[in-house]
Amino acid sequence: MILETFRLFLFRIEFSSIGPREGIVIYAETKEGKSGWAEASPLPGWSQETLSQTAKQLLDLKVPLLQCRSVYEKDKILSQSSLYPSVDFGLDSLFSILQNESLPSPMPLAALLTGSFAEIQEQIPEIFKKKYRHVKLKISSLSNKEAHAVIEQLIGKVILRIDANQKWSLSEALSFCSKYPHDAFEYIEEPLCCLEEISQFPYPIALDETLRCQSFPPLAYACAQVIKPMMLGGAKKIAPYAKSKIPAILSSSYESGIGIYHIARLADRLALPKMAIGLDTYRFLHQDLLLTPHMIDEGYIHASPLHVDLSTLREVADGSSLG
Repeated sequence: MILETFRLFLFRIEFSSIGPREGIVIYAETKEGKSGWAEASPLPGWSQETLSQTAKQLLDLKVPLLQCRSVYEKDKILSQSSLYPSVDFGLDSLFSILQNESLPSPMPLAALLTGSFAEIQEQIPEIFKKKYRHVKLKISSLSNKEAHAVIEQLIGKVILRIDANQKWSLSEALSFCSKYPHDAFEYIEEPLCCLEEISQFPYPIALDETLRCQSFPPLAYACAQVIKPMMLGGAKKIAPYAKSKIPAILSSSYESGIGIYHIARLADRLALPKMAIGLDTYRFLHQDLLLTPHMIDEGYIHASPLHVDLSTLREVADGSSLG
């Protein structure tokens, strides 16, 4: 797998839920004539690295990668480079698709309900119309009264996940959940602001932010791990979570269709359980980088080949290209 070409491009896309999003896509060709696209786009405010840092690290790796004459040399360079998570995910995705290009399997989606109470109310009819079977409701921007009102519209009709984003104290979480049967939700994601009290919370939970800030998260109390590859890295970084007894569910960080494609493909590569995947951010994307967007049908995402609209990209030749 000897590289002939390695190019970086900057993009800007718009999500109805979070507004504009910038990122980097990588394009490479091998001397054998294979080509592939991947994405390395840290999420501002959440990722440990910035877009500029990601671009600089990729630019620094460009010449060494183009000079590699074996997979061993490539792996040695990458293993010694202390890669940012977004760079690790991007390069892992790139070399995987250069080695074996294959479409991801159709994946069941957890519909993402996020935003204000009014915005969520507008989304609910669409969720039912598109026949989603799983829903993830983010309640961090809702009052308890609003959250209960939304749950009443969904409970019993879909398999429901609640994402609290570490919103509650233990007493607040217990008070909120006491209104529902123990098995009303598939899980409650990151319910507590104080992790040390998580063992006292008797409802099913999932961990997300905790996985990125704790060396040894208390997985004994979790029924799922929500993994964001753009914030954790590629297959080797995620493999320990995938091998755990706690099911791993991959999730998006508001990537373009290129990143979405590779997250779905990573779920296949790691043979993860076919639980509803967290890629419904794609529904909020106004216009993708792909000429043929991925399709969402009856609660499943069906990936399209990575045929990229080059007019949506601006090449990054050096660090000043980001200015």
